Amino acid sequence: MDTLRTVRSLLVTPCIAALMIVGCARSYTGASSNAPRASIAPRSVSLRAIDGTAFAGEPDRPLLDMIQRYWPNVASPPWALSFTPTREIDRVGVYANGSLIGGLDAIRGIPAWRAAKVRRMTPSEEAMAFGRQHAAGAVVIDWVKD
Repeated sequence: MDTLRTVRSLLVTPCIAALMIVGCARSYTGASSNAPRASIAPRSVSLRAIDGTAFAGEPDRPLLDMIQRYWPNVASPPWALSFTPTREIDRVGVYANGSLIGGLDAIRGIPAWRAAKVRRMTPSEEAMAFGRQHAAGAVVIDWVKD
């Protein structure tokens, strides 16, 4: 009798645990078709790069607004340094054509259609590529060829 109970508990407990895991996973991934879904970024957007095709829907919107839409933490990303390594005023450096053009304010009035690609860099990557280091890294813009 004790052996039978032990065998049952060894078989039933893992099955119940597996069912609970599957049930939690379904509810976590939003398996309900009635639940509202958050807007999903297009395939041309990743954590480190935005392709110009992501701007096609709203080409006249300012580039800074589009960047902040896809990267809301652009000025304070997870890798941001807690101290400013140089006397830079801007937390984020913005580079275009390999040159520093300023901070995020430098792209405030530029329409999004002008950018072919936008990339993010960590402070270390920025230091290796450009010899400068901003606390929140850099945004590198490749312009559309005229």
